[in-house]
Amino acid sequence: MAKGIGQSWLGLLVLVGAAILCGTGVWLVVQFTETEEINLNVEVYATGVDSTVDLNLRTREVLVRFSYPAIEAQRMKSEDFYVEMDFSDLKGSLARKLEDSGERPVYEEMVESKIGMEQYNIQPVSVLKRQVKWEAQLRSAMANVIPRVTGKPADGFKIDEFVVEDGKDEVRVLLHQWKAEEFAELGVESPDVPTEPIDVSGARDVISAQVKLAFPDGLEPVPGEEEHLVTVIVVVSEETVKERLTAVPLNYQFVSSGKGLLAEVKPASLDIVVEGKRSAVQQISPDDIRINLFGVVEKPGEATEVPVDVVLNNYELRPLIDHLVAEPRTVTVTILQDPSFATPTPTPVPEVTPSVTEDGSTTATLNSSESPVATPTAAVSDEDESDNMTED
Repeated sequence: MAKGIGQSWLGLLVLVGAAILCGTGVWLVVQFTETEEINLNVEVYATGVDSTVDLNLRTREVLVRFSYPAIEAQRMKSEDFYVEMDFSDLKGSLARKLEDSGERPVYEEMVESKIGMEQYNIQPVSVLKRQVKWEAQLRSAMANVIPRVTGKPADGFKIDEFVVEDGKDEVRVLLHQWKAEEFAELGVESPDVPTEPIDVSGARDVISAQVKLAFPDGLEPVPGEEEHLVTVIVVVSEETVKERLTAVPLNYQFVSSGKGLLAEVKPASLDIVVEGKRSAVQQISPDDIRINLFGVVEKPGEATEVPVDVVLNNYELRPLIDHLVAEPRTVTVTILQDPSFATPTPTPVPEVTPSVTEDGSTTATLNSSESPVATPTAAVSDEDESDNMTED
C-alpha cells in the first residue's frame, strides 16, 4: 500500500513540474493538493448471520462524511461504498428469547469501498448517522419426537406403542433457512425429530430407555440444549392370534322333556373362533367351551332362530382372550312331540243326578257314558229323615 502511494505522489510531482514549464502550474498544484469533503448515504450489510437467524435491518443506510482529493471527485459515489456489520454473536443471544431487537453503532473503520479508498487517498472522516436498528428471530418450530428402534422383539411378541415420558414428546428445534423454505413449500408446520435407536432385540416386556435426539439435516437444537435427552417407554406385548375350533357340540338342556316334548337343534355343532394372546389361544380345546341358548319358546310345532352365547370355562385364560365368536351365531330350535312318551287315558268321573218320587222318597241316578258297575238306589221316608236329623 505504501509503495503504491509513493508511486502516485512521484507521478504527481512529475506532472506538476511539467505543468509549471507549460505555464499552468498554479492551477494544477491547486487541483492536486486541495482536499474536499462530502456526505454520502452508505448501504449497511450484515455479515456472520447464522442460517437459523432471520435478521431484518431496519436501518439500511448510514450517513458518512468522506475527505478526498478534489481531483477524485468523480469517484465519490454512494454505490461504491458500504458498511459491514458483524452479527455472528446474534444466535447465542437469541436462544433465551427466540426473538429480539436493538441498535448497533457504526464506526469509521467499518466503512469499506469497492474502488480502493487508500489508492485514491479517500478517507471516511466520521459517521453522521451512526446507529443501525435491527430486529431478529430464530427460525424455530415445535417438532414431534419420534422414537426409533432397532432389532425385533422375541417370537410371538410385538411393539404396541411408544410413550415419551414427562410430556417431552415435543421439542423446539431451529431450522436452517433452506429447510424453513422447504417446509413452507410443503406446508409442514411440525417436523419430526427421531431419537437415537433403542434396541428391542428379544424383548418380551416393557423397555425404558433414556436416549438423545438425532437431528436430521437442516434441523438443530436450541443453543444450550445440545444434550437433549428423552425417556422413551417401549410397550412390548404378546401377539394376538386367531384360531378356529371346529364342530364344537352344542348341549341344550331342554327343561320340558318331562312333558313329552323334545327340542331339535340345527346345527348340532358349531365352529368357534377364538382370538387372544397366542399362549392362551393355543391352550384352548373344545372341552373348554360351553355354548348356551337363550330365548327358546317351548311350544310344540314352533321353530325359532335362537342366538348362541359362547363361554370359556377356564377362568384363568379368560383375561387373555379378547373374543369368542360362534359361526353361525344362531341355531334353529324346533319343539316336537316326543313319540316315545305315552299319554295316560283319564278315568271318567260318574255324575249323580238326584230325583224325588211320588211318595216323597229321593233316588240318585248315575250318569256316565260307560255302564256303571252298580247303580245304588235309596228310598228315604220323612220319618227316617226326621230321625236322622234328631240323631245328628
